[in-house]
Amino acid sequence: MADSPLRILFLAGSARCGSTLAGRMLGELPGLVNAGELGLSLLFADAQAVTVPCGCGQPEAECPFWSAVAAGRPVRDFGLPWRTRNLLRLWRRMRRDAALRMAMAEVLVPLYRNVAAQAGAEWVVDISKNPAIGLILSELPGVELAVLHLVRDPRGVVASWRRRKAYLPKIRPIKVIRWIWFASVLSEVLARRAPLRWRFRYRDFIADPEAVLRQVAAGLHRPAPELAFLRPGAARFHTQHILFSNPDKMDGGWIPLRVPEVNLDRPARWLTNLLTWPLLARYGYFRPNR
Repeated sequence: MADSPLRILFLAGSARCGSTLAGRMLGELPGLVNAGELGLSLLFADAQAVTVPCGCGQPEAECPFWSAVAAGRPVRDFGLPWRTRNLLRLWRRMRRDAALRMAMAEVLVPLYRNVAAQAGAEWVVDISKNPAIGLILSELPGVELAVLHLVRDPRGVVASWRRRKAYLPKIRPIKVIRWIWFASVLSEVLARRAPLRWRFRYRDFIADPEAVLRQVAAGLHRPAPELAFLRPGAARFHTQHILFSNPDKMDGGWIPLRVPEVNLDRPARWLTNLLTWPLLARYGYFRPNR
């Protein structure tokens, strides 16, 4: 119904925080649909230059799900008037400009509603991670936003970006550390604005996904899930129409649930420890991520 709130569960955190796997698990809950990085695809300018297949393996333009959602148009075209590299500046503009908020709501809210309607879901899971996108969504009239802040050991994030993954390049540690600080601070700002919010460490999520998923389902007032897709140490997913995101979104079969060991050379490890120790302390990551 158009007068009912649009319910979005936004997964916030740094890039490579484990959001692809966490989002796939959330997308298996009854009444939830994992749309991948929908907000990022719409609003972040750099995402427009990359052609990435849907989670079903087909190009977005040929995916029947997204073709139905967007009536045959490219989904990313819906964000054309507001695409930017500075998402935080766009959010600040929205807070001052009621006309801008309404114009964005008239385009973006129906698109998210179409995602929910096409999937027969009550909640749209957006794993865009960048908390500035969550802040933008929180300003749209008619949106009920829940926030899940996913935290990964900064050393694990830096190590992950030392490896190239398909369409995702390698990134230097100092740049990744800047992203981690931005995401950590702003995710906490975003979470304070959300009536429903959780914060989980990635390693805790992976160690006991059943407990996390049941807690989230209860908070969203969803029935207790059966979680038949889980078995000890592994998960198996249905096809999900995930936009952008990590190439792992297309992995099939039983996927091991484990946090990779941190594999950093000594200079990179010392640099990360030195520049992120307040975050290591805050999130309980002084001990190595295993």
